[in-house]
Amino acid sequence: VKENNYLGKGIGLRASLSISEQELKGEFSVNNPNFANTGRSLSFSAESTEIDRMTDSGYKTSIKGISLGTRYEQYENLFFSPSVSTYYETLETTDDATTSLQKQEGDYFDTSFSYALDYDLRDSSFRPTDGLRSKFIQTLPIVSDEYSIINGYEYSQYYEFENKAVTSFKFWSRAANSLTGDDVRVSQRVFVPSRRLRGFEKNKVGPVDGKDHIGGNYAAALNFESNLPNLL
Repeated sequence: VKENNYLGKGIGLRASLSISEQELKGEFSVNNPNFANTGRSLSFSAESTEIDRMTDSGYKTSIKGISLGTRYEQYENLFFSPSVSTYYETLETTDDATTSLQKQEGDYFDTSFSYALDYDLRDSSFRPTDGLRSKFIQTLPIVSDEYSIINGYEYSQYYEFENKAVTSFKFWSRAANSLTGDDVRVSQRVFVPSRRLRGFEKNKVGPVDGKDHIGGNYAAALNFESNLPNLL
C-alpha cells in the first residue's frame, strides 16, 4: 500500500507485506519531503524480517529494526543523506547448517550511521533523458557485536538522440568488510539487486555454501538500457 500525497502535503507513506514459503517480511515507512518548511526531508522506517530454512538448510534468522534519516541539498546539485538505524538479529542453527552459519549463531544488536553523497545533474528525476548521477554511500558501525563497514558507488549517464530514443549507462557496486577481520555476517553480505540483474531469481546468484546462496563481500553490475519509441 503506497500513498504519495498524504494529507495533501506531499508526505509519502508505504506499508508492505511479503510472504513466501520460507520468508515473512513487513515494512512501514514515512517520508516528509519538506519537514517543518525547512526544505529538508525527514524519513522513518520500521521493518521485520523472518527467514525460516530449518528444514532445508538448518537455520532460522529474525531481524527487526528502525531507521531515521534526512536528505537536503548541501551544495548546488549535491545532496547529503545521513541516517541512523538500530537492528536486533537472532540467528538459530542446527547440525544441518553449514559450518560458517553455525559459527555465527547467536543474538546481535547493531546501531549504525549511514550517509550518501548524491551529485545529481539529470534533467528529471522521473524518466530522465539527459545528464548524469553520481552517488557514494557508506555505512559505519556505532555500537555493534560484529563491526562491519559497507561502501558503495553508483553512476548513471543518460543520452537522448534525435529520434527521441533515450540510452542509459549504469554502474553499481558494493563492498562489505569486517573491521575485526571476522567473516561478514550472512545478513550483511552483498547481493546484486534484482533490478540490476534481471531475469534471475532474487538472491539466487553468487557464492554458495552448501545449498544456500550466502552473498559475498564484493559485487558489481554494469547495465545498458535503451528505449526505441519509433521502432515500429
